[in-house]
Amino acid sequence: MFLDRDGTINEDKGYVYKPEDLIILPYVIEALKLLQKKFLIIVVTNQSGVERGYYTTEDVDKFHRYLYYTLSKEEVYIDDFYYCPYLEGECRKPNPGMLLQAAKDWNIDLEKSYMIGDKSSDVEAGKKAGCKTIILGKEDPLADFSAKNLLEAAKWILEKDS
Repeated sequence: MFLDRDGTINEDKGYVYKPEDLIILPYVIEALKLLQKKFLIIVVTNQSGVERGYYTTEDVDKFHRYLYYTLSKEEVYIDDFYYCPYLEGECRKPNPGMLLQAAKDWNIDLEKSYMIGDKSSDVEAGKKAGCKTIILGKEDPLADFSAKNLLEAAKWILEKDS
């Protein structure tokens, strides 16, 4: 299960990197509890604020540790985090670099995987990697499903894969 971060797991306020700015979106805890029973949970996120000079890779790592800690208090566990600190390149969504690297690192079958995000670039990256895709909060003709939130997406996946 590949998940975008900002706008999918936590509120997207634009260049979120400070732990004190973390706001977990509604239904995320419940959704991740369902999904982690069947899937690895891998976060793939563009973090161009690093190349723009807004924050550092250490700031991103600190934020991810805090996100992991916050979710773990609810017995939700992220298996890994991948991020692209650049404005362009193979790792930056809509390119599939982060998904392909995670698939290699974790021996993931991409055809049995899902990419969930709130932007068309998430859907496009998932499609290029060979995943099924879900977009949150809007329609996208390339997505396999459009969901109001992560919980609706999780229920659809689990029903479809049962």
